[in-house]
Amino acid sequence: MRAIDRLNQLRQELEDGATIERFVSLTNPKNVSLMEALVAWTCIKVAFDGEAEVDENATLDDLWQHSTMDVKEFSDTAGIVVTEGLAKLRQLKNLKLIFPDGSCLSKALSIVKVYVKGKIENLS
Repeated sequence: MRAIDRLNQLRQELEDGATIERFVSLTNPKNVSLMEALVAWTCIKVAFDGEAEVDENATLDDLWQHSTMDVKEFSDTAGIVVTEGLAKLRQLKNLKLIFPDGSCLSKALSIVKVYVKGKIENLS
């Protein structure tokens, strides 16, 4: 099975099964840097070998082995130091909010958009 096909299966399962519990860390006002890291993830170049052959039961962790990105670019884009960037990447991966092809859970990005919209409206 191609890695991209397996990733699409897993992404759909995660999208369909996304519960509010997954987003608690993301919505914590003290953790705005996690939201910024999520947005940064969608802005950087990520190389994913979607044509790689993987087992039909490959996990998301297995698929990360076929992904490469520049941690410094990610950290710079998120406005954090590299050590914090690595920690935020680990947190986003563990929460299954980001995917090895550079995309993220659509509901997570929607939460960030609502948060930012609220902040902008409060500036008026």
